[in-house]
Amino acid sequence: MSVLPVPTKTALGQEAVRRRTGEITQRHRTVLFLVDGRRPLSEVLSLAHQAGAATSHFEDLVRMGYVELPPEEPPAPPP
Repeated sequence: MSVLPVPTKTALGQEAVRRRTGEITQRHRTVLFLVDGRRPLSEVLSLAHQAGAATSHFEDLVRMGYVELPPEEPPAPPP
């Protein structure tokens, strides 16, 4: 069984939400708001697309250090 990755805001991302400055676009802010540490990545991206944001906005946030994904775990060895 595969576990869906759950993205989380970094300290930088949390600060960006608090400050509400123009350092990121409105689409980026929408995606950042959707990252709550509970929603799996697939749900975040689905909701973001419904709100008019693209997958690239999420990727930008990861690249800029506002959001992080948990490290991928290696597959379990066969029994």
